[in-house]
Amino acid sequence: MTAPDETIQIQPSKVKSVRLSTERLFANRYPAKVANCVTSEPMSKDVLKEQALDQNRKGTTTAHLDVAKHLAARVIMALRCGFKVRSVSIDDFASPVDAIVCDWKNERATYANDAKLIRRAFGFVYIGTIIDQKSTDAPSAALRVQVDEDMTSAQEVREAAVEWNLVPTVADTNPLLHNGYKVASRLLREDAQLVEQLAAQLCQSRRMVQHELETWFGSHAKPLALETLEDSSRFDW
Repeated sequence: MTAPDETIQIQPSKVKSVRLSTERLFANRYPAKVANCVTSEPMSKDVLKEQALDQNRKGTTTAHLDVAKHLAARVIMALRCGFKVRSVSIDDFASPVDAIVCDWKNERATYANDAKLIRRAFGFVYIGTIIDQKSTDAPSAALRVQVDEDMTSAQEVREAAVEWNLVPTVADTNPLLHNGYKVASRLLREDAQLVEQLAAQLCQSRRMVQHELETWFGSHAKPLALETLEDSSRFDW
């Protein structure tokens, strides 16, 4: 698989907003998977949330598993980056921003390297969507709610890059995003089994808080320095 240059590049002259739609990225790359759930008019967030809640009330195993994998990948990326994950839950679909609570901006002083932090933040946002692409099933309503929230999070990373004077406009953040995406894809190659294990734990626990996640990670994760992946020239996934 090649780096998604053609997908993540945005031409400001042709669009009013440079907000990157992860849902559109997912649909464009894997149309067969979303053919049964994409209508001629995009569903509103409220409709998606209601569908997700209905699936959750019915205990739909597939819906739980795909969201669990999506969130598990994001948690693993965050912990590898040294970000503190306050909590993660596969039940908080009514408020998708609560599905994973992690303020990566709090690590700015610790990093003392804004470019590295922004690149990794992009990886943290997009790694869930990367693992979604491995599924052969159509995405559940619950997953689409989370992807929509990821889209908002990606825009926040772009805006932080501008605020911190790394780039003049959000339209110039694509190289940072591209690098973060590649590191996330490489991490998934290394930590695929770890993500599966955490997803299984999430399906069982439903919700995990910071000390539980850090304890679990400490007993399951092998040593790995992200710098080795950032310095690699390969692109895997």
